[in-house]
Amino acid sequence: DGRIKRAFEGAIMVSRDYLSGVEYEGFNLFLGGDLLSGIIHEELRETNAAVITESIVSVVEPLEAGIRLLAEHFGKVHVSSVVGNHGRNTRKPRAKDRATDSFDWLVSKFIEKGLKNDPRVTMNISQAADAHVKLYSHRYCLTHGDQFQGGSGISAALSPLMLGAHRKAKRDAATGNAWDTLVMGHWHTSYFLKGLIVGGSVVGYNEYAYDKNFAYEEPQSAFWLTTPERGITVSAPVFVQHRKSEGW
Repeated sequence: DGRIKRAFEGAIMVSRDYLSGVEYEGFNLFLGGDLLSGIIHEELRETNAAVITESIVSVVEPLEAGIRLLAEHFGKVHVSSVVGNHGRNTRKPRAKDRATDSFDWLVSKFIEKGLKNDPRVTMNISQAADAHVKLYSHRYCLTHGDQFQGGSGISAALSPLMLGAHRKAKRDAATGNAWDTLVMGHWHTSYFLKGLIVGGSVVGYNEYAYDKNFAYEEPQSAFWLTTPERGITVSAPVFVQHRKSEGW
């Protein structure tokens, strides 16, 4: 709850204190999935702090509060949501009913219900693996990122990410859904490249990342500014770890 709160507060702080003087027309929030650790691995069943139903209840309230906080500061909030791989209800990933059979989708629907009477908030809960959003003339495609696999050596995750982005761009262009920037999570590592944004992880470094020898990265979420004249212009990480209360 604390890290979720600091993510919302941090986004406001960056926009207010570091980008003062900018006139904002609203805020676009990307929920890229994996809102819950889930139960897809036996070890998660053993180490999760709460069962999945308790986790759903515990995450909805701080997300709703954060969205209301954004609405108070920015006036309007549009929430785009896709599901991740940890929220699935099956051991192996499935293409059929990927979205609606996910706990991530359920969390987003609860948030939508809780905010339905708030005219400042609109929501796009995708029924597919991807969601498309247009801000001014800049087109975004939001996906979780688990469709892209592999990566080793010096290039690490960049190879599968760039290859996957190329394939997705080609597919979407052919079906009339061309986009300018692909946004995702999943990789627990942040990248901000031309045409590709990979947000950091609020969960941060864990046993899995350590066991796989992934590079350390402080828990964070991604923030950037989209303008009508230039598209993406400014980006900044929003750090969410409270160093004193979390052992720093």
